[in-house]
Amino acid sequence: MLQTPVNFSGVLDTLHGLNSNLATVYLGNYNFTSESLDEVKVWTSLPNGVVDSSNNNDTLKRIVTTQLNGGNYTINANAASTSTNCRSFNELFDRIERYGICSTIIVDVEPGSGPYYELATLNDFEGNSTKRIVINGNGEKLINPIINDSIASTFRIENSSFITIEGLIVESKDVKYGDALLLHLTKDISILNSVFRVDSLINSNNSICVRVSDRGLLRIQKIEGYVTTIENFVFEGNELNGGFNGLYIYGDVVARASNVKITNNSFKSFSRSGIYALNVDDLTIERNRIHEPELSYNETISGVELLG
Repeated sequence: MLQTPVNFSGVLDTLHGLNSNLATVYLGNYNFTSESLDEVKVWTSLPNGVVDSSNNNDTLKRIVTTQLNGGNYTINANAASTSTNCRSFNELFDRIERYGICSTIIVDVEPGSGPYYELATLNDFEGNSTKRIVINGNGEKLINPIINDSIASTFRIENSSFITIEGLIVESKDVKYGDALLLHLTKDISILNSVFRVDSLINSNNSICVRVSDRGLLRIQKIEGYVTTIENFVFEGNELNGGFNGLYIYGDVVARASNVKITNNSFKSFSRSGIYALNVDDLTIERNRIHEPELSYNETISGVELLG
């Protein structure tokens, strides 16, 4: 939208001159709408009252946006997309990645609106104690839509922090390779009262109910992430069914995972280990129910396997 021109009068030296070649010019005020991308274009004209004979350097463009307000949001595929409702998990995560958030947001998946067939991915969310993402699944399902041999996690969170997921059912069944939930380089994550299901007849480390890792052939290896190790991970009240391992935590040999709490969970139908943890300090495992698998391809089966 074209704005009213602003006149400037003053003395500016040419580039590399001895006097000042900078000036601050106030252009006025404009209210940018929430969750929108706007291009701001500023240019000069008629320098010294004459036509600019070289105008290839007189224009500046910049994309500006406003962050999502803190407060309550919904995921509801049966309703239209609005400023506070998204029709899928990835629509929500795309908004968060594109705009950011001002303060904590609480997202309720509308009961009866699922299941949601998608590979949900959230990348590079740098939260803090007053800027969190809380997702209440309300018993709805997030299901891997791919049925082939590709490695594809149903729900993946990378290089992110201060996220809570509660009451969500995540499934990666009928998929040869793929985790239900993958957390790669994350900190201050809480997974509560949720269900994770992976095909129980797969004898492969590429198929795990919940994988928490700081390594692997993942997107984050190609960029510089701000999360350098796994820390402050709470895993409580969940049900895990199937997979090579139920819960798999892989810390770095130097920047070890730390402050991990695994309590009051149920592990069923795994192929190798209910809980597998490598290079983890300050680890609490208590009051979990680990059921002997009905069928396994492995001669060695462990309820809990701790290494490093």
